Amino acid sequence: MTLHRLLLRTTALSLGVISSLGLTLLSPTTPAAANHLNRVLRSQPMPIGQARPVTDSALAQRDLPQVAQVPSWLTEGRSRTADALHTNFQAPVIPVPTLPLVPDPVPLRNGRTGLVVLPPYPYGGTFKVGVFPLLGVSCLPCRNADVWGGDVAVSWDDGKGGTFVIFGDTIGLNYYGNRRMRSNTLAFTHDLAYGDGLQLERWEVGKDGKAREAIHSAHINGFERSKIPTGAFSYKGVQYVGWQSVSRLVGDSRKWLTSRSGISASYDHGKTWQTILIRPQGNYAKFQQVSFAKRGDYLYEFGSRQGREVGGLAVARVPLSKVGDLSAREYWTGLRWTKNAPQRAFNVMAFIHGELSVQWDPLFRRFNMLRMQDGGVILSTSLDGVLWSPGREIYSTGSSTYSAYAPQLLPNRRGPNLFFLLSIWEDYNVVTMYTPLGF
Repeated sequence: MTLHRLLLRTTALSLGVISSLGLTLLSPTTPAAANHLNRVLRSQPMPIGQARPVTDSALAQRDLPQVAQVPSWLTEGRSRTADALHTNFQAPVIPVPTLPLVPDPVPLRNGRTGLVVLPPYPYGGTFKVGVFPLLGVSCLPCRNADVWGGDVAVSWDDGKGGTFVIFGDTIGLNYYGNRRMRSNTLAFTHDLAYGDGLQLERWEVGKDGKAREAIHSAHINGFERSKIPTGAFSYKGVQYVGWQSVSRLVGDSRKWLTSRSGISASYDHGKTWQTILIRPQGNYAKFQQVSFAKRGDYLYEFGSRQGREVGGLAVARVPLSKVGDLSAREYWTGLRWTKNAPQRAFNVMAFIHGELSVQWDPLFRRFNMLRMQDGGVILSTSLDGVLWSPGREIYSTGSSTYSAYAPQLLPNRRGPNLFFLLSIWEDYNVVTMYTPLGF
């Protein structure tokens, strides 16, 4: 393309952008705009051997960008008055690149090794176990099921000697080609020796042999963009998964809004799921992200607000035999357990936000809770689920190379130490972590 034609196209496109921002009402396809372009070009020195610009009529027939409505990202935040002034204005189409919601998890292609070598933690004994992360190239069942990346790995004992792991937004090898995002996928293993990292054995797959969405999501932005697991447990052979319905993102993938949370149950060991309980926003704003812990005949529910919104930790409990009955729940209101009072649920811990994981520890007879704070993994304990220790940091990457989030305790641990799964954003993968308990 000659310099003259490049200048012409660039000027035409610039005028369209400026106009869409409300700085001028000229359209590059009108005669007035054509005259303006000619005047601009004639005022510039011409390269040797090049002809002067063509006439106005010929200019109007040039291959200028096609016209369309102003892209929403350009007009976002403009007042209604400004919009009214430009009701009849059309600007050229400006391609807006569709940025992926998650990083590319495929090693080498993403410029990373895929090993996820986390830095040592200088203030404690927490470290990553195993050479490879859970998903991707090192996991044959994952490759067969087209699972190369995922996060928020919620695990639980299936009650029959095995372990389920349900992941949040899951992507495959060709995600950057077809944008195939599954809101959640379900894996299973009999591996209880976590010392070399959790090894997955199989996935719940669809007719194509690829990991399918376990709990259905509508995939409608503004209503239900995704359905992300937050906690899980089993009782008398039935599997239960708690989830949050993400309606839309706020800014980027680090914050989001929810329309409701709920619980789905599987009566056939994870093959099919049905919703048995829904908590809508509003009255249940404190229970949009819920982690579960069984203690005796009760299920304890530890809730936080939507999308890493700063709030507190709210607590509810319900008999295990009445998990699907919302009215059977009791909420800790500060002095006593009270039914039908989700709005009055007392914040037993302040400044809680984001994903958390709680388990009852039968060895030490206390609740253990993992959460994130200022980029570090925090461990807190409680004897009754209401009065909590301030917490101590047990791990932090201390580096911008790896951003850790969503620590999730592993079940069926052996000995006085903890194993947990930790999501790593840059590799969009999950690793197995070990930490000694030193109460």
